Amino acid sequence: MLQTDELRKQSMGNNSPVLEEEQYMRRMNRNITRLTAAVITAAALSACSQGPKEMALTGTQVEETRETVPATTMAEELEEKKELKDPATLQGASIDDQITVNAVSHVTGVPDKATLTFGVMTSGDNVKAAQDENSNESKKIIDTLNALNVENKNIKTTDYSIYPNYTYDNDTGASTISSYTVNTTLTVSDIPVEDSASVISGCVEAGINNMTGITYTCSNYDTLYEQALTAAVAEAQGKAQALADASGRTLGAVEHIQEGYSDDGIAYGSAKLEAAASDTSGQAEPQILPGSAVVTANITVTYHLR
Repeated sequence: MLQTDELRKQSMGNNSPVLEEEQYMRRMNRNITRLTAAVITAAALSACSQGPKEMALTGTQVEETRETVPATTMAEELEEKKELKDPATLQGASIDDQITVNAVSHVTGVPDKATLTFGVMTSGDNVKAAQDENSNESKKIIDTLNALNVENKNIKTTDYSIYPNYTYDNDTGASTISSYTVNTTLTVSDIPVEDSASVISGCVEAGINNMTGITYTCSNYDTLYEQALTAAVAEAQGKAQALADASGRTLGAVEHIQEGYSDDGIAYGSAKLEAAASDTSGQAEPQILPGSAVVTANITVTYHLR
């Protein structure tokens, strides 16, 4: 107490007692404020040195709340990051980790169905005469087909035309109509190949006088095409494996596969027959040989590389 009074006296000096007392109180308040700030700062630094915390400051009180520490260890976190960077877990992530190959495969089959296209052409002095004759001849042909066990659902009129025939006068340069021609074309489908020759011969006898062709199909086309697809996938696998080995990589799983264009019409060939109705008597059956059919599958496959 004596020391405090002595300090007070020294700080007052020769000033008036009231003024010196006010100055003394202001200095004391400043010292208290500085001391409080120092305590708060020290507490904050101490909290930071002990790990992540949440600081709640109210006045001069310091409350510390620790965060919950995840259970995953640092080693486990590093292992997870390593797995995420592993190319085997990132299929399709980079074009450098992919390989794309094309493959084409062929499967051969024997056609068992034939489609015949033929017709009857008639002429007359006028349209009605030509049309009546053509209608009668066409009916004979259809009746013959029915007698040969060909159903109407497999008989289709694919062309019917009427056109005039002209005569040119060299002296006058004039052209005049001399007659009319009517043409009916029938397409007969789903004929067993082994029956096609007898069907053609029967229709020639019935009155057809032109034939535009024969096309062949396979009734088991879908099965043949699936076989071609399977072979194409195996071929693509072989190509990709060879490329991966040559580049020092390991071939991974298929990432994408695309089917290419395939012609399912399978027009394997055609035959033409020109026949005159007056020459059909005693005519031998034509030789119908379907040959072989080639079914093609085309695919593009993308693989992952490790």
